[in-house]
Amino acid sequence: NKGRVLVRQQNYIYKADLATAKARVASAQLEIARIKNEQYVASKSGKAQSAFGRFEPHLHAANSDYIAAKASQNLAQQHLNDSQTLAPFDAVILSVHLSPSQWLNTGDLQYRIAASIAVDITVELSAQQWRRMTLQEGGPVSVKTPDDITWPAKIRYLNPIMDQTTRQRSIVIEVLNPYQGSTPLLPYQQLQVTF
Repeated sequence: NKGRVLVRQQNYIYKADLATAKARVASAQLEIARIKNEQYVASKSGKAQSAFGRFEPHLHAANSDYIAAKASQNLAQQHLNDSQTLAPFDAVILSVHLSPSQWLNTGDLQYRIAASIAVDITVELSAQQWRRMTLQEGGPVSVKTPDDITWPAKIRYLNPIMDQTTRQRSIVIEVLNPYQGSTPLLPYQQLQVTF
C-alpha cells in the first residue's frame, strides 16, 4: 500500500544530527531572549544610546543564528525522513535489488515496482496495420490471456511516432485492477488483444 515502509536504514547518525540541531535552535532562542532582556534593561535607563548600546546588532546576529539553526534542524529532519523508503503508490513488487545490511548509495536501485491500480499494455503495429486502425483514446478493447481469461481494457493513448529500430508505431491500452481476482494479469505476459 502507498506509504508502507519498504527499506529502513540505520538512522542513529541522523537522529544524533537532529538532536544537535534542535539544541542549536534552543540555544539561539535563549540568546534572543537574553538580548531582548538586556535591551529592555537598557531602555529603562533613560539614557540616549547608540544602536550598539540598544543591542540592535546583537539582536540581528542572534536572529541570524536562529534562522541558520532552524535551517539546520529542517535539513537534519529531512535526512532522518529520507533514511527510509516508502512505497510511492499502491503497487506490487516485481523484483528486489537489495539485501539486509547492504550499503546503499544515492541512486541505487532498491525495488522494481508496478502500480497495482492499472497495467499498461503496448501493442506494436506495422505501418500497414497502423493505417488500417481507426481508433480513439478511451475506445473499448478486450485482452485475453493464454489461460482464456478475458480482461476489459481501454485505449490509453496512440503513439504515432515510429520507433527507429523496429519501424513500428504503438497503441498503449490500460487494464484496471489487474492484480485482483484469482488469476492476476502479470507484467511481461503474452496476450491476445482484440480491438
